[in-house]
Amino acid sequence: MRKIKLQMGFAVMACAMLPTVSMADGGTEPASATLGRLSAAHYVQDGLVLHFDGIENAGLGKAHDSSATVWKDLSSNANDANIVRSTINEGDLGDWLENGYRFAGYSAAVTKFTQDIAPHLKATIQTVTMFNPADQRANYAIDGVNYKFYPSMFGSDKERFYIFTEQTSPHLYAKLGSTKVTMWSWKGRYATVLEDSGASLLFETDVPSAELVPGTSTEPIGEYMWCIGSARVHNNQYGYYCAMTGTVHSVRAYSRVLANDELKWNRLIDDYRFFGVKDKCLPTNAVVVVSSAEGCGGIDADYMYLPVGWTFSASPEIKTVGDKGYVASGYVLETWDEATKSWINPVTNLQSAAWTSPASGNWPSVRLTWMTRIVRGVVAVPDVGDYVQDGLVLHLDGYRNVGADVPHSNSAVEWVDLASGTYATISHTTEDASGWTEDGYFFSGKTVATMNNQLTLSTTVSVQVACGNVDLSAQTSISPTIMGLTSTRDSLNIYWNPDVQCWYWKLGDYIAGEKKSWGGNYITAIYIDGQKSFFETPTPTAWGTLNKPANIGVITPVFGGGRGTAQVPYDDWYLVGEIKNARIYDRVLTNEELEKNREIDEARRSYRPNVEVADGSCGAAVEEPGLYHVQGEWTFSATNVVDRFGCHRTVVGYTLEAAQDGVWGEPVRYHGSTYTHKVDEQVSDFVRLVWRLSPRGLRVIVR
Repeated sequence: MRKIKLQMGFAVMACAMLPTVSMADGGTEPASATLGRLSAAHYVQDGLVLHFDGIENAGLGKAHDSSATVWKDLSSNANDANIVRSTINEGDLGDWLENGYRFAGYSAAVTKFTQDIAPHLKATIQTVTMFNPADQRANYAIDGVNYKFYPSMFGSDKERFYIFTEQTSPHLYAKLGSTKVTMWSWKGRYATVLEDSGASLLFETDVPSAELVPGTSTEPIGEYMWCIGSARVHNNQYGYYCAMTGTVHSVRAYSRVLANDELKWNRLIDDYRFFGVKDKCLPTNAVVVVSSAEGCGGIDADYMYLPVGWTFSASPEIKTVGDKGYVASGYVLETWDEATKSWINPVTNLQSAAWTSPASGNWPSVRLTWMTRIVRGVVAVPDVGDYVQDGLVLHLDGYRNVGADVPHSNSAVEWVDLASGTYATISHTTEDASGWTEDGYFFSGKTVATMNNQLTLSTTVSVQVACGNVDLSAQTSISPTIMGLTSTRDSLNIYWNPDVQCWYWKLGDYIAGEKKSWGGNYITAIYIDGQKSFFETPTPTAWGTLNKPANIGVITPVFGGGRGTAQVPYDDWYLVGEIKNARIYDRVLTNEELEKNREIDEARRSYRPNVEVADGSCGAAVEEPGLYHVQGEWTFSATNVVDRFGCHRTVVGYTLEAAQDGVWGEPVRYHGSTYTHKVDEQVSDFVRLVWRLSPRGLRVIVR
């Protein structure tokens, strides 16, 4: 028969010792699997004589009580604190937040402690607050005389011990008998006081960065009335002029000096529980659970745990957040590296939605990130008509490469200019790897796209080009050019100069802009009457002056090369890289217009549309006409309407047209007022949905 032996305790820098079952063969197994949610019980317990916690304010392990008038002491001494108003009966009493008590400058939480906190002149006090010196009152008046305020986080009656500020000063002080220690710049969150045989120190870091300051405090702290949110209790007057404004999250008092590891352990728990700091972790035996999609985590909430043989899992059910439905698809497990204070060695498992923590021993902490996939959702995707249109004289778009209202073509030999209706001819000088991507054209270093029409530009122009992460190490020519001309004139060229390792924009004979570093995705050039700017950010970061004002004149743009003839560009100017779109305006775009175009570029780069809701349904379509990216599945619908002529129109069905190479396929008719698009079950990657309405019926006349 097995003998059951339960062992409970606390080890610094390790998990609480685990409940175990002694085995006949000397082995152990968990007495029971436990979740071990990080709580007030996980702070250092040895020597703890006072403990007030803003989350577990009603008692250890109990739910937060937002109406409590007593703040429970979680230490074994159980010296609970009553929340009372100051003797000057005015002002806001304060209230509970979900993780602390908000003091409004007129109240305190008061407890009578019948033991000495530091009978051997050794103590540690740790406070956690949200305190802003600017919120404090500077003075109070009695009989017409102004007195200073000394807002205090925690303190005793008389002046044996308290932590306080002075009026609205950023300095923090601790008074221990006749000894006063100072922190000259305090952020308002953490304060720790150490007392060791008269020497003391006040600091806000995890561990002290200086030696304790010798002092003259030789008397025990004693049996006093203690205040949270105030100090200096005299004759039941609850320190009106010491009442603070701000939140107290926690106060802990120990009758010994905590070691650095213990101080660090406590603060790490404070970070996580009160401030949600996610880039820190307990070094061993902890599991941090997070979700890749907010609101779609595992069965156990996103939090830090100290589990024993606990199986974490994610529900197989679809969870709806906003207008999307998510389902668990696996997890990523990372290990905490205490040396670098970071997560390392990610391991992905997309075959399971469950993971069990070790049942015994010390093991490095891990972060468990639940992965999800969208099974029901839709995102509206901007189209080419959403870009700024005013002044647009050239518009090449890699997705709408053969027209603004037809699907992408992978076999097109001409790139349609959506602004003019003309096109750019794509010329291959040799057989190479150039070709269309799903939203652009990849130039392999022997191909250019040459416009078949000319542009006439004067002294005002805006050029925006989106590329596909152009890699300089892949270039094969001397001066790879994103945009150039068919002539040898440098009227409007954007190219790389390897001699000076710089991207140039050239206007006439002068350099109009340069970039020594470029992310390879976006480039914008603006010129107006001698003023110019060349940038990759959404809006200009700086402007300069061209040495000689340039008149651009009549040009024939070339993309992927330049500086040659329309038939035979110079080999030295070919580009290796993808161009997704290019726009030229004969005016200067405003910052708002530049930002709008960049946002559209980003959205179209992130989401590929798979459903187009066609216009012409007289407002019957619930999802407005436009492009949509369906994730998983989505049900489109339409409702009966009264059209602009006042006639009733009934939804009788819809047609679907499948995208083919640059054209829409034959429409297929269906009945019903809903259509469900399931990504994994479609014959085509892109369909056009056209709602069918009944002929005009009874006309509605409003008298």
